[in-house]
Amino acid sequence: MDPVTTATRSLAGHDDLRETEAGYRYDQTPFTVVASVEEAAVVIRITVPSLTAVVVDQVGDAVASGWYDSFRRRVGDVDRALTVDETAVVTETEHTGETVTVTYRRSL
Repeated sequence: MDPVTTATRSLAGHDDLRETEAGYRYDQTPFTVVASVEEAAVVIRITVPSLTAVVVDQVGDAVASGWYDSFRRRVGDVDRALTVDETAVVTETEHTGETVTVTYRRSL
């Protein structure tokens, strides 16, 4: 069986994942997690609220100016936990207003 079919069947067989047009969605967290198989790669996309979206009061300048860089470094370290062999996991982050999207991509 080819790797794309194997990965897709694995996602489809998971009890906590719900199939959507975008992929397999995990609804057990307060943020969005969607896993999919795209062009011979497993892609996990996580969308979380930005600091300004969840903080009621103002935060200090140091936190306001540095939270995203700190967040990006923390999620960049997750790839080590996702690596099962020598295949690298590529991590991308995108900050757009009220949300931050983290994408992990691993070739099959």
